[in-house]
Amino acid sequence: EALYISEPGKSCPTEILEKLFEYNTEGRPIWKPMHAQPIFRDSPFVTREGLLETGGNTAETRTLGADGLPLDVGMDIFHRGLCLPSDNKMTAEEQEAYLDLAYQDVSDAFTYYMSEVNDGRPLILAGFSQGSQMLLRLLEDYFDEASYQDLLVAAYCIGWPVTEEDLNQYPHLQMAQGEDDTGVIISFNTEAEGITESLVVPAGTQALAINPLNWKTDSTPADKSLNQGACFTNYDGEIETEVPQFTGAYLDPDRGTLRVTDVDPAAYSNSLFPDGVYHLYDYQFFYRNLQENVAVRTAAYLAAQ
Repeated sequence: EALYISEPGKSCPTEILEKLFEYNTEGRPIWKPMHAQPIFRDSPFVTREGLLETGGNTAETRTLGADGLPLDVGMDIFHRGLCLPSDNKMTAEEQEAYLDLAYQDVSDAFTYYMSEVNDGRPLILAGFSQGSQMLLRLLEDYFDEASYQDLLVAAYCIGWPVTEEDLNQYPHLQMAQGEDDTGVIISFNTEAEGITESLVVPAGTQALAINPLNWKTDSTPADKSLNQGACFTNYDGEIETEVPQFTGAYLDPDRGTLRVTDVDPAAYSNSLFPDGVYHLYDYQFFYRNLQENVAVRTAAYLAAQ
């Protein structure tokens, strides 16, 4: 399992662990499932399609179902997964080394795409959460050059705060001011009324944002009638539920966050964030409005060429 052939655009647990070790960072393989341990080799175990009458050290751990996916979920995760380091006591300086490592991959992929694939086509860039943090760094590093900026339709840096300090340090960055300006950043962070801090937007931070319902940058409220549809997806990105006129929203004048007005926090509770911090739903609450906006900005960009 430790042998591999490196391929561009692909990786495996062993290759990732080797890269972490280069940065003096410890990771490890996922624990081998109990049914694959020698002591249980003759014991039956449960797969996605029921109970197998053989143990976990047989070829049946690699058997595929009718959908082409492994029946033995535990062993599939074992073969493809790994445990990454995580510590909530890391300082910002300690975190930076790992963020730099992640960003290097983003930067390398972008430069390859631009040199080998793009061929002068317009760019629509989108990220979420730390992906938006990486996207913001990409905009800071590359888009002061006219050859890149001239191709930019818009960059959707959603779920990460963009601040006045960012714009002061990188004057070529421009925030969206309406629904159809181009070469701009669209950003917002969704939360309930009454939230004063979050992991994404700490207390004292004032984010720059735009309301995806009325495309205003001030506190003008947008009624839920403007919400063309919230879409809730599964892990494959397929829409399972769509709710038109899901919620209204307005921008908080102090935090710059997007306050939703028609959502019950308990209905969208999760284990990652406190109730009322809707980070996981930034795209989903305003899905159809964002979808339409991509088309509007693209049309505006093409009309100006």
